[in-house]
Amino acid sequence: MKMPIGSKFFGILLVLACSTMAQAAPLVAARTTDMRDAIDRITIAAENNGYRLVKIQAVDSALVKRGFENPGVRILFIGKASAMEQAQAYYPPLLSMLPLKLALIVRDKEIVVTSDDLDAWKEMFPEPQAHHLIDAWLKDLELILRDYVER
Repeated sequence: MKMPIGSKFFGILLVLACSTMAQAAPLVAARTTDMRDAIDRITIAAENNGYRLVKIQAVDSALVKRGFENPGVRILFIGKASAMEQAQAYYPPLLSMLPLKLALIVRDKEIVVTSDDLDAWKEMFPEPQAHHLIDAWLKDLELILRDYVER
């Protein structure tokens, strides 16, 4: 069975990201599409995994208005009510990290999606309760990005 190029790229980056804890990295996924389609696909992927699109921050249009070249970047904020409730109940300092953020970056004909670096969050919040929540969010992000690439 032949895998789409985006799936291969995602798989390689996911293995690299998870292979060593010493070199933490955000999750990354890419597919050939345009920004509007990418936002739609990420929104659907998030909803398929219990998250909702909370906000789209159009970094590109704000920079263009100020005379800069269009960098082709959008930031999506995705949230899940149960994630907020769990953070409140088990480790309130993590509430400051929510909602989760995904950056969409135009690279040639692809839209690359990157997550926050949740392994770095584990360094900032070393308590086991925090790690439990962060690991759950990391798994959710992996599923969302896999869905984005495969959909």
